Amino acid sequence: MGRLIKQSIVNCDFEEKYKWIFWEHKLFQAPWMIAKLVAGLIYNFVIYLFILKEPTDDDIVDYLENTTMALLVNSGSNRSTFEVEDCQLKSCLSSATVKSIKIVFKKDARGRATIEAFHLNGEKIANRCLMMEAIFFYHTASAHPKFHLYSNSLTKYIVDNNISALLPSTKTSLPLHNALTRSPTSPVTDMRTRTEKPWIHRFITRVYSVEITRESLIAETLKPSCTFKDLSQGIVEGSLSFVRYLTECRMAVEKSLSHTGLPNELLDPLFYHIIVHAVDHASCYAQTWGLKFGVGEFLDEPSRVSLFRSLMFRWQMTKPSSPPIWSNKIKYIKKNPFYAEIYEEVKRLDAKYEVNFADFITASIMY
Repeated sequence: MGRLIKQSIVNCDFEEKYKWIFWEHKLFQAPWMIAKLVAGLIYNFVIYLFILKEPTDDDIVDYLENTTMALLVNSGSNRSTFEVEDCQLKSCLSSATVKSIKIVFKKDARGRATIEAFHLNGEKIANRCLMMEAIFFYHTASAHPKFHLYSNSLTKYIVDNNISALLPSTKTSLPLHNALTRSPTSPVTDMRTRTEKPWIHRFITRVYSVEITRESLIAETLKPSCTFKDLSQGIVEGSLSFVRYLTECRMAVEKSLSHTGLPNELLDPLFYHIIVHAVDHASCYAQTWGLKFGVGEFLDEPSRVSLFRSLMFRWQMTKPSSPPIWSNKIKYIKKNPFYAEIYEEVKRLDAKYEVNFADFITASIMY
């Protein structure tokens, strides 16, 4: 059946056969992002003034265990570790390059966490704000973009092969990736924008930029510096609850896909495109809400600009929200049996694992 599902984040150029996807995005998604930005300036100013708090060990470990970072945690009976290396992430604001992160932590009988060691680029650090910044920076700029890698090819595959049953999964992804990797208003910094359009650069760096060079993000995304747990192996004894939840969600997609007669080759592309991406946004925003840490500076005491920009980035780019009349959430696609079946199964898993993700899941990458 036509095009293979290849992993790439940059195969998102405007093409005539996909132009309706770009026009829909411009008509519905772009105005929504502007409205969201305005609302976020007010909302996060209140958070900055009255709610912001320094992360605790519990906050940091909860983030590691209850977001997709759990796919990189090696949990043990006494201690757990999180380790990534050979990273190529470069900040625009400083000479900092995130090359490696290693964390050792444990929990007591009551579930209270203690971070025993935290190494950033081989150097031991103790500042909790800096720890949270390093993990969030890696998650946002390296781990999470890897969940985007199937989406462009999957969208083109569905359109090229006229798969009507999966048409909801074509919305927004191509123009969204085009904007992230090419637009001067992207939260990922294109070094050319700093010189060619300095006023845009100044606005973005003060409001919602993640302050990573676009070149290093793309290189890091295409050159994996980590190995996620293989969810195709089924439930593994001793694995974290979040990992078990995602494993069962994958089973739900596999079951629903088997009823369509479509090739099993689509399983993982659809799983990451529909489930993992949306769950990652919802969990990341919830776990970092109100926490004090900067983005891209890597200073013991983040600047006021960096703190506010961190809040705004989380609001604008991490918070899972989409246009109410064009949300593409699968809970509203009730007449399509593929998505309806997935939603009902994920809703059941939400109750089983005591989480709330089903209502954030979209048929395509919308956030």
